[in-house]
Amino acid sequence: MSRRSERHHTVPRLHLRGFAGPYAGEDPRQSGQDSLMLVQYDVNTGSRTDVSIADATVVRNFYTVVLPDGTRSDA
Repeated sequence: MSRRSERHHTVPRLHLRGFAGPYAGEDPRQSGQDSLMLVQYDVNTGSRTDVSIADATVVRNFYTVVLPDGTRSDA
């Protein structure tokens, strides 16, 4: 049995890459695909946060369905 995913992207990463830019900070660990960043804007607080495409638009268990026997599936 494969492990069930819990981190589901509501927007595919392929689409997010088109809006992402290079990481502008000085963190040397940021390289390759991880260096593509988006600016996430919170409309309630007005705050802006740099977020990687791996973490953008992730909602826990967004596509999970609870089956009649109580188990969960994302397949």
